[in-house]
Amino acid sequence: MKKQILFIWYSQTGQLSEMVAKLASGFDKNLVDIDFCQFQFKERFPFPWKKKKFFNQMPEVVLGIPFDIDEQPISFKSKYDLIVFAYQPWFLHPSLPASSIIQDKNIQAILKDTPVVTLIGARNMWLHAQEKIKEYLMQSSAKLVGNIVLVDGAKNLESMFTVQRWMFKGKKDPYFIFPAAGIHEKDIARLPALGSIIDKHLQANTLDQLQAAIVQQQGVVVKTQLIPLEQRGVTNFRKFAKWIYAAGDKESTARAKREWVFSFLLPKVASILSPITFIGNQIKGVLLKEKLDQDKQYFESIKFEKNKF
Repeated sequence: MKKQILFIWYSQTGQLSEMVAKLASGFDKNLVDIDFCQFQFKERFPFPWKKKKFFNQMPEVVLGIPFDIDEQPISFKSKYDLIVFAYQPWFLHPSLPASSIIQDKNIQAILKDTPVVTLIGARNMWLHAQEKIKEYLMQSSAKLVGNIVLVDGAKNLESMFTVQRWMFKGKKDPYFIFPAAGIHEKDIARLPALGSIIDKHLQANTLDQLQAAIVQQQGVVVKTQLIPLEQRGVTNFRKFAKWIYAAGDKESTARAKREWVFSFLLPKVASILSPITFIGNQIKGVLLKEKLDQDKQYFESIKFEKNKF
């Protein structure tokens, strides 16, 4: 009997949809049936973004406040052998579409008692977002068995420029001295092989060994120098989110003013502090090498420990 697989995702730019298609292509279609559940939310999240609308999402993203899901792209089977949940981080947290989908009661029902593989498409930081997804999966009584992560291969300041150009102008192509925005095609091209690995373990009923195989194939790689940077960023985002959210509803003038302050400071502070932070993280990498190596091993695994951030 064929194994039943479900892919669930939302993609605003189309990049995550390409990743889903590539990963799914690695499965043996003679051995599996695959259902694809792509949410749209076109009116809620138009692309390219208007900068004001993008930063208007930040408090709900960081605080994990979902919106009601008013669409059901497909009819689900009663039970799946594996679910692949693909998502992207926003503001170092699961994107608002992703957190809303995974907290939806219909999705939680289908996740219950089911093995799950997460597929992440990120700029460069995704550790905290995955910790939140682990929590949501635990709430659904799902079992995380694997995690695959693709990131933008450009340098931090380069990708900071290219991703904003893509987000706010819809332009992904190389520009001046800057590379194309987003995850490199050569990295996306690795996904069919990883899909084949998932399929192999699914057919053999050895999903408990899957993540070790993914790590061995570099399907997820943690850069230790980014761990302290992300921890500091999550702390600051939480403070700003609470401050902005306390100003009133999404359309209030007081909230808009606070969002403007955040949107003004974020790119400037990030650009100014990036060289300083880089040097600081290099020093930490030496002084805290043992701890950072332990953190790297943890974040590349599917384990969950509270208060990692």
